[in-house]
Amino acid sequence: MVGQCLRCPFHPHWEFDGDGANTLIPYAESINRKARVDTYPTAIANGHLLAWSHPGRSVAPTFEVPDQFGADMVFGGKFDRVVRSDVGAKIAAPFAGEVGRQFDQDIPIWESKSYLPVPALAPSEKPVTELRKWAAQFYA
Repeated sequence: MVGQCLRCPFHPHWEFDGDGANTLIPYAESINRKARVDTYPTAIANGHLLAWSHPGRSVAPTFEVPDQFGADMVFGGKFDRVVRSDVGAKIAAPFAGEVGRQFDQDIPIWESKSYLPVPALAPSEKPVTELRKWAAQFYA
């Protein structure tokens, strides 16, 4: 979140308002009016942001999630990595940790990706379209 807008984790610094409309592409001269994100009813409970999704887009949430922990909840987490390297722990462990952090951060992005035949792109992203046309020759 940036102010009242959602910043896309995949497109560098694209922002969308509460209605799902694109409001900012910092490296483009204008926004992309076709670029939209779906919006969902949300609530905060138990230290989590919850979003309601239903196949019937007009169906409102049918229940409330009770807040079990209150505002003083403390989150604890643990990440384990094993590094087997002759480079040395001073270099290998921090490097592996950072690679793991970035990989873990990208998992939700890749799990939610879907192919769009005509994606919403900024004018400066024309090379993406050209690459897709060229790569299409390799697929049936």
